[in-house]
Amino acid sequence: MKVFYLNHEKFQKGDTIKALQFALGFAKQDKGIKTITLLVFQQQQYEPFLSEVGFKPQHYKDHMANINGYKVQIHTVKTYHPDYRFADHPQSEILVAVGVPPKQLEQFEDYSNIKYWILVPWLMDENREWLSIFEAEDIETGQTVAPPADADARVVEAINWLNSTSYPNEGYHHPLDEDRLHQVANAIKRYKVPFNYASTVHCALHHGQIPSAARNTAEAFQQAQRRAFAVKYKAYDLCFLKK
Repeated sequence: MKVFYLNHEKFQKGDTIKALQFALGFAKQDKGIKTITLLVFQQQQYEPFLSEVGFKPQHYKDHMANINGYKVQIHTVKTYHPDYRFADHPQSEILVAVGVPPKQLEQFEDYSNIKYWILVPWLMDENREWLSIFEAEDIETGQTVAPPADADARVVEAINWLNSTSYPNEGYHHPLDEDRLHQVANAIKRYKVPFNYASTVHCALHHGQIPSAARNTAEAFQQAQRRAFAVKYKAYDLCFLKK
């Protein structure tokens, strides 16, 4: 996924138009784009700004408008349900997220039909970590947000070990896979391996994990920092995580 953003400290009038125009420009260049989705947190909150673009009450009811010949969907986080997940579906959608908090965006990160994301923050401060994880590009300047600091080399080894043993992209669903995740998380704490959530997510993404898997991995490491997991299956030799 390629992420763009509007670099304003807080949402202001005209931001939605800028983002939508940028999306329309991309759609003209990329003939594979079939849909642009405008995603807001709450419809009522954003109606005054959406009306700047020309959306009318009927468009909200239909969840659809036609702008410059392109189908533009209009959704809140509750009504937006992309059809494809983890599928080899051609990337055919641009998602323009207006004022949607990062925690809400996470639920859509795995959807393979979204080729481009354009984030319009409500408040920039609450979005900085999310933007850094995906190295987002400023739509006005072309500058890229600096990624998180590099993960410790032992965190990288832990992620690679989990990739080879525990099917993270399938959600660590098997009890043995979950147990291995917990044992690695405990070892990260026991051996005092330097750990940072954003760095771990960024690293896991670059080592083949899908976003939900990367976050599951980082969240387990983070939880073990507070309280070690109870484990019940065979113990694994994780001495490679020692200094």
